Amino acid sequence: MAFPDDEAKLKSGPISPAEKEEILTELGKIAQDKYDEYIVQGGMAKGYNLHVLMGSLKFSPDIESFENDYWLEGKDEHWTKIANYFEYGTGLYNQNRAGRYRAGYIKPQVQDYMKFVAKDGKFVMTQRVRGVHGIFAMEKAIKYTQFHRKSLQRAIRLEIQNG
Repeated sequence: MAFPDDEAKLKSGPISPAEKEEILTELGKIAQDKYDEYIVQGGMAKGYNLHVLMGSLKFSPDIESFENDYWLEGKDEHWTKIANYFEYGTGLYNQNRAGRYRAGYIKPQVQDYMKFVAKDGKFVMTQRVRGVHGIFAMEKAIKYTQFHRKSLQRAIRLEIQNG
């Protein structure tokens, strides 16, 4: 989308509900594009190929509050969990790196196995786990659209107005 020059004029008056929905839809598409960009960049920086997660950011326009609601949804339940896993990270990381980009394994120090209850309620015994830092691609994409909202909204309204 090309940004209009400063001489372009918007029509005065309130924004109609149909125009609000179109503006929010365009802002959501921009956020989706930014998410795809950030997920690939963040994955590459950490040594992961996350192209399969492109398109996981979904949105729903809320005309009353004039905001979009965003969430992550993959191709199926498995990929939705993976998208959330890479968005927020595991919360535990080993500071000693195993390779150039990836964090090393977290290993037990006192016993032979680590024992814990996973988020899904299953009891787990393992010799090592890999911690992952969050990429926060969804958060970055939403912040991008919020920070540039005024200029993006103006450009979208001019595009709608000029047909």
